Amino acid sequence: MSTPGRLGDFEIVDEIGRGGFGVVYRAAQVSLDRPVAVKVLYRHLIHTQEQITRFEREARAAARLDHPALVSVYAWGEAAGDFFIAQRLIGSGRTLADELKELRESGQPPKGHFRRMAEVCARVAEGLQHAHERGIVHRDVKPSNILLDEHAQPCLGDFGLAKVEDGLELSRTGDFAGSPYYMSPEQADSRRGSIGAQSDIYSLGVTLYEMLTLTQPFQGTTSHEIVRRILSEEPARPARLEPRVPPDLETICLKAMEKTAARRYATAGELAADLQAYLDGEPIAAVPISTTRRVMRAARRHREPIMLAALGVLVVCGGWWASMRLRQSQGDTNVADAGRVVQESRADDLLQLQTQMAERIQEAASRPEEVMRLSAQQQAATQFYDDSYKWAQQQLNGIRSNDEVSKVATGFATGGLAGGLQGLQSVFAGRQVSDERDSVLAELERRLKLVNSGMPEAQSPATTPTAAAPPPASGAPKALHVPSPLTSLPCVLSADGSDWLWISGFCQALVPLSLVAPPAGAPASSGLEQARGSATAPVIGTPNDGLPPLQPPRASERPEGQGTGWLPRLPW
Repeated sequence: MSTPGRLGDFEIVDEIGRGGFGVVYRAAQVSLDRPVAVKVLYRHLIHTQEQITRFEREARAAARLDHPALVSVYAWGEAAGDFFIAQRLIGSGRTLADELKELRESGQPPKGHFRRMAEVCARVAEGLQHAHERGIVHRDVKPSNILLDEHAQPCLGDFGLAKVEDGLELSRTGDFAGSPYYMSPEQADSRRGSIGAQSDIYSLGVTLYEMLTLTQPFQGTTSHEIVRRILSEEPARPARLEPRVPPDLETICLKAMEKTAARRYATAGELAADLQAYLDGEPIAAVPISTTRRVMRAARRHREPIMLAALGVLVVCGGWWASMRLRQSQGDTNVADAGRVVQESRADDLLQLQTQMAERIQEAASRPEEVMRLSAQQQAATQFYDDSYKWAQQQLNGIRSNDEVSKVATGFATGGLAGGLQGLQSVFAGRQVSDERDSVLAELERRLKLVNSGMPEAQSPATTPTAAAPPPASGAPKALHVPSPLTSLPCVLSADGSDWLWISGFCQALVPLSLVAPPAGAPASSGLEQARGSATAPVIGTPNDGLPPLQPPRASERPEGQGTGWLPRLPW
């Protein structure tokens, strides 16, 4: 395209730059004697009536805008076959993209860089809010479309892809509506939803990401690869790429870049307000902080207004009381929910313990001494778990912070008893030093060591039932099967002339056969003698081999000091 000398009322001076739609010239408006920028569209883009209509629509859309952060349109028309738009001349044509390129080449952002970027983004967001309120969506927000004036203040221009809310779009046929690096998921995939104000918010969020990290969140060698990453990948946290990025700016940036439009800022004005809050040292809306923290931070920054507000102390106290009641109610609910999580964790742990011990006892069935040791160990471990869960529940009931309750409940849900105790340890470690705190932490440390060291052993020999003491195993024991309605795998262990009944149904134990009587009216030990002579074991479950079941022990043979049931007290 050759440089025209004059277009209507505009005298062309020199070329500023070129884009996908045309060439931008520096010019002078003769009638008003003022400098302007004239955008001349490529002729091959304007050769049908439909394209001419699109061009006029773009000009009208931009002319409806009047905001310091937006490039104003003065006039549009056609001269000598060239269609042009005359707009406000912004500085020397320098853009935010040029500034970011220089920063990348320098290798390190200067002092005050992040505050400067927040100011630029806030101003552009205010301009977008102005456009959105008038039904205009930009759809191509990116650093190269943000011009910088002589005072380095940003102005958003190039509404070449603008969408007017009456349904008329100005976009290139067959091309993406927007630059791939900065397009929103709904621009990349129409199935994600319609393109609206949230699309501009997303693109501005990507621009802020590049301003903070000097790199784009999604890169690729082709447009389709970039689009795929936009749709399927999450951006890396800005602080991972640039550790000096302020946390609040990172939070604002990532909220604006949410893949779901409904999770982004509702309006560009809300984005601008959060950026301004960061600049003013105020809490930002995107940060989930407690009411107490919000009040305390505001108090430090606004001491004088708070002193004047002392006249409304009654209103403040009433609101505080209502807030505390609400938080207390929510806290009680959270503690109850956490209690259910603790009970579920206890049931899972005990079931796992019983399963593991049953397998180990079954494997050691031929070694009576090992069976008794494992039974006693299971009893001690079960008692320890019961006691630890009751103690942990008591500590949890005394916690009122929703965050702390959630932390402890998460520990139990994901790590069982060990995870829950670690959650309590984290909560109490963050509290002020006191005797009670130190006592709880010491007890937590003790219980965690027991849990992490493996299965707790029996505390003393007294925990082992005397009636279940196995005989010396000088010879290899012999297993014989005996029918019984109480066991799923009944058998008799015979060693050194003594017989021991092995029960592994509702419990695991060894019981001397001298304590078990044969059925009434049957010959002495008839069932046992028949079992000893049996070559095959009965089917596990209800006896079906015709052998009579075992009977309660003879009163004269009931061991002294044992329970009153038909078997001695068994390790559980």
